Amino acid sequence: MNEILEYFKNILIIMMLSIPIYYVVRFKILKIKITSKKREIILIIFTVYMIALTLQIVTPKFIINTSGIHIIHQDLDNINIIPFYFIKDFYNECILLNNYNYLFINIFGNILLFIPIGFLLPYLFNIKYKRVMLYGIMFSFIVEIIQIWLPRVTDIDDIILNNIGVYIGILLYKKYLKSKF
Repeated sequence: MNEILEYFKNILIIMMLSIPIYYVVRFKILKIKITSKKREIILIIFTVYMIALTLQIVTPKFIINTSGIHIIHQDLDNINIIPFYFIKDFYNECILLNNYNYLFINIFGNILLFIPIGFLLPYLFNIKYKRVMLYGIMFSFIVEIIQIWLPRVTDIDDIILNNIGVYIGILLYKKYLKSKF
């Protein structure tokens, strides 16, 4: 559970640090005028969320202790191209080893982190749902390709889980639209 809280704490810290950068770029450098306060707030949330998400998923995993910061190196052969291989991992970690962190971090985390993309892209930019799914697949795929060269695991299952999250976000957006009328 501490790993989960640490993960979300890191994302929140990155998001908070991104807000001043967003403000300077959007309003001071680009000199964009606010047309709708509600839309602008949601755009800020989406932008800093995307920055935090990107940094969190491409930053190497590390441990901070009294002797400093240590990057957790993973084998370069940690590449999975077999769809649904996570079911085997899930069984090994959760059922055999009774380690439910795997369930929350890998499965639910990959889904939950991509729900905002499915909800906010059509909300902010009036993008059709098929295109939102395509953007979700492309973003997730690019991240997984980048992770090949980082001390991270590249996994086709992450792309599948991420896009389940995008789809859930689209369903939530559709429900939001129905509730508006």
